[in-house]
Amino acid sequence: MGMIQEPMLRRSGAFLVDLLLISVLYSAGINLLPELSLFTPAPWVGITFSHGALLYGILTVAYFLGADLMNKGNSPGKDILRMRTVGMDGKPPTVEIAMVRTLLKLVSISLLPV
Repeated sequence: MGMIQEPMLRRSGAFLVDLLLISVLYSAGINLLPELSLFTPAPWVGITFSHGALLYGILTVAYFLGADLMNKGNSPGKDILRMRTVGMDGKPPTVEIAMVRTLLKLVSISLLPV
């Protein structure tokens, strides 16, 4: 493979692994929330599309922001593919950079269906 194509394929693969893990968490959450509502009256009984989209967004932000901050910029997808995120100085991303990266990931995820 070419010099440029291989890193792009690895980054795309890591991103897809991360989306798969978020989807598993989302599926577990969607299935557990109604179960938890048996014990307390909850507004999420009969989850609507907007509730599901909000939950997916919250999980995505928590996943990527948590990975960037707690794992020195590495998400589980990057760990699996033996990649890491560093700045131009070789250090892990700062909180501000992690927030911007997460925002850009949310934008790219929302544009996937397009």
